[in-house]
Amino acid sequence: MRSRIVLVALLSVLVATVASASEGAHSKPRGRRGRHATTNAAAADAGAPTSATTELSGFARDMLAAHDAARAAVSPAPRTPLPAMTWDPSLATLAQAWADRCPNGHRPNNAHGENMYFSSEATAGAREAVTAWVSEAAHYDYASGRCVRDGEANWAYCGHHTQVVWRDTTRVGCGIRTDCRGRFPTVVVCNYEVGGNVNATDTTIPRPY
Repeated sequence: MRSRIVLVALLSVLVATVASASEGAHSKPRGRRGRHATTNAAAADAGAPTSATTELSGFARDMLAAHDAARAAVSPAPRTPLPAMTWDPSLATLAQAWADRCPNGHRPNNAHGENMYFSSEATAGAREAVTAWVSEAAHYDYASGRCVRDGEANWAYCGHHTQVVWRDTTRVGCGIRTDCRGRFPTVVVCNYEVGGNVNATDTTIPRPY
């Protein structure tokens, strides 16, 4: 049976492979303050002003919708709903520039939160990326903040999920490329402000909300 998911997460130079398959994600450390878990035409014009002031590309709309749906469906439910995300053109430009390089890891010295997703499917996009990221909720214990998968504790196993649902994160901008060479032609990059996963340790991430 064809494998479906490959997850790759970085902690400095640490790379954790979740499964051999067509989809994967990277989450980036951002110092001790926080750890972050072709240009496709839809992403190329993603540098437009925020969603409140202009019509966005389909890619941008899909990204916002997927993030907002994930934030609305968090469990346990927060006492007050998580704020909706807005599209940030400067973050989108930054993310697109990195995706255009077909990277195999995170942008060094990035001051923003960052999630990455890789897929062997050229048709993969915003929904597939966010679905992969939020699937990590299964490895996160909200009460203790521990990230555990198959008995092993590592913050990288749930850092994408916690970044997506980090309450204080309200702006996102993403880029995509679908013609990279190698096993994973599709690369999706999202940058966040403010970056989430603040004060994460090697095995835990504080409650995101």
